[in-house]
Amino acid sequence: MENYCLTLISIIMKKLILLTCVAFMLVAFNVGPPKKSASPTNQISLNGIPEGLARDMISQFASIQAKDSSPLPESVWIGKEEFRDIVTLLVKEKADDEAGKDPTDTSKENVTDGMRIYFACDTSATNPHNSTSIILVATKDDGASHEDQAVCSSRRQHLDNYTHSATAPLFMLNNISGEICTKGASCIGDSLYIKSVHPSISTCHDFPHSISRDLAERMVGSFNAHSITTTSEWFDLCYLRNIDRTQDGVRIYFATRDPNQRPELSSRDAFVIVPTKYSSKYNAYLDDFTCPDKYYYCSIPISLGGGGDNGELCPANCKQ
Repeated sequence: MENYCLTLISIIMKKLILLTCVAFMLVAFNVGPPKKSASPTNQISLNGIPEGLARDMISQFASIQAKDSSPLPESVWIGKEEFRDIVTLLVKEKADDEAGKDPTDTSKENVTDGMRIYFACDTSATNPHNSTSIILVATKDDGASHEDQAVCSSRRQHLDNYTHSATAPLFMLNNISGEICTKGASCIGDSLYIKSVHPSISTCHDFPHSISRDLAERMVGSFNAHSITTTSEWFDLCYLRNIDRTQDGVRIYFATRDPNQRPELSSRDAFVIVPTKYSSKYNAYLDDFTCPDKYYYCSIPISLGGGGDNGELCPANCKQ
């Protein structure tokens, strides 16, 4: 009986030693339950340009913009699917940012808040005249306030954000760079290049950043009288959601602020954004000046004083 007990103890001790060795091996080789991996991300602009190249194009334009005293009039059309996916991505990122914050943290820091439109050009260009384009960059609130409401209606500063989910529907599209038109005969839908006989002077008063067609025509028509004086313009997410309606895309025009607009921003270059609708008659996407039926309202203050499709311009609010 004694021998049996000794044999049993020996077997148990050998198994304990074996189990201990296996445990050490699992730790050493990091073997265990599969860990949940982080979603893959891309460092990319909202119109599909890798971050490094986007920053280089923005920097190159800023360094040579003064060399072009008569920049080409230009518009960029962005299709419905692309623009909707841009807005959807920003809305989701905003929700994720807010969900990831400490419930007691009521600050807006690091929360997605909009999109910045940059003037850009080829990195090899010595004069931007024939290569000026735009780059769309998401932004987050950087936690700092901007007290000058005359040039910054949100009273916030905005930090560029290029980090996005690689599997976001936006980046699954074949072409998200937009279609460029330089005011020629092929620009069938670009109605702001043609002066209307009876342009509307009314605005969608409750619609953030709304301007009249008359003002939009004057802003677009006065572009290219001087070197571009702006590097970028920021638009808040609420505004982007409001123009993401049942339209067939948006058209972004190069423009110049009207002298009768805010004195601080008078004659500064900017962008005018117009929703578009497809016309089977013209087989083209035409500018649509219809006021939206409903609006989203934002928690950030939006200044409607003076009218205008007024985003926040750089120089003035330039945090990158």
